[in-house]
Amino acid sequence: MKQKVITMRKVQTVINIVFIVQFLLHHSLYGQDVFNGKYIYTDGTQSFFKTYEFDELGIFKFKSGNDTGISSYGKGHYFINKDSLTLNYDLTELKHESYHKEKKYFNTNDSLQITLKVYDFEKEPISNTSIYSFPQYKSINTDNNGEATLRFSKSDIKESFKLHIEAPFFAKHTILLDTNANYDIVVFMNASEVIGFSHPRAIKDETVRYKIEKIDKTEITLSNEKLGSFKLIKSKQEKTQN
Repeated sequence: MKQKVITMRKVQTVINIVFIVQFLLHHSLYGQDVFNGKYIYTDGTQSFFKTYEFDELGIFKFKSGNDTGISSYGKGHYFINKDSLTLNYDLTELKHESYHKEKKYFNTNDSLQITLKVYDFEKEPISNTSIYSFPQYKSINTDNNGEATLRFSKSDIKESFKLHIEAPFFAKHTILLDTNANYDIVVFMNASEVIGFSHPRAIKDETVRYKIEKIDKTEITLSNEKLGSFKLIKSKQEKTQN
């Protein structure tokens, strides 16, 4: 009986050791500390990229883009459960869009006049801002005071039209105008990471799940039904620091 008890204790000890080893191995492979750092995905042409930055507090930052700059971004909490990774985009900081204030007036003149003043969010004038209309194409750039004037023949304006306002590294702004009104417009443009376009697309209130197919000190392979399988390489800077 005593020998049986000793044998049972030995078996239980072995089971406990195996369990601890499996737990430590699993934690070392899929623990959140493994994801501490910056990981990069690029396509075969090196023109498209995605970056994921993970920290030890369970926070991640995401950016994607191409040769022209950042196209989308997001921030949130990440969770690891066994061989799955969940990204919850719940912390993304949204950016203010460019906007305008307008006054309009009417008269019996044969032409319409649109005057514009363009400023940044600090109310400093933006010179050389590109302004063009569509579909009645006409264009002009602002002067050193951020001012410009466009004139249209009333006979040429058959329907509502748009003014597009663009400046390098400012969020593009579009204004819809009536057919028979004159306008005084003041535009306030917010700085942007993209040259001459709108802000990068903000990802928020979305949860994305991936299967962790492979992980080591230099790379992570993830997959899901929408994107398939893709590989993230740890940045060289992160490798050097580690």
